[in-house]
Amino acid sequence: VECCSNLEEVLNYGDIVIISILSQEFNNLMQEISKIDGFENKKYCLAMKGVEACSGRTNSEIMMSYGVNKNNIAVLAGPGQPNSIVENKKINKMIVSAYDYNFALTVADIIKTENFKLYPWPDVLGCELCGAFKNVYSAEGGMCEGSNQSTLKGHIMSVSIYETQNYLKAMQCNPETAIHMALLADYNATLYDPVSHNLTYGK
Repeated sequence: VECCSNLEEVLNYGDIVIISILSQEFNNLMQEISKIDGFENKKYCLAMKGVEACSGRTNSEIMMSYGVNKNNIAVLAGPGQPNSIVENKKINKMIVSAYDYNFALTVADIIKTENFKLYPWPDVLGCELCGAFKNVYSAEGGMCEGSNQSTLKGHIMSVSIYETQNYLKAMQCNPETAIHMALLADYNATLYDPVSHNLTYGK
């Protein structure tokens, strides 16, 4: 592992660029990346969840607005607690979604470890929306805990599936994404795990 603050050097280091940054700062990062020759021809894996507050755009939509081909974009979704993944002691499973299914397979193969596995799922926008929605629902779960009403978390979880599936249908996404790891399984890491930032924020 090497640390580097030169964005151009980082961008040209390998064939696939993995980006993990606060979603609200991603557009600013893309403004800098877009100044580098050939940036639009790189392949990117986006390892963050959320939508841009001022526009409602997902991270892949922001990237495509700068001219990056959608087939060069993959996103991660699902229950991934960084400390658990880094310690590599517990089995962690997440989704990788890409418009190019073969690219999703490539990312899954490159990133896998003995205890960390990625499963391809063909619904990029749906996965991104689920990743953003679960943050909101998990914060609501934290509000329940903070008001000593933690029994309502089950209600929030069930209603969220119904609401999210309806929204995914309206956005022409796959409603089954909501009952996969992108939303339902991610609640284990956000709605019930005491180290969850969203849960703590809600409390």
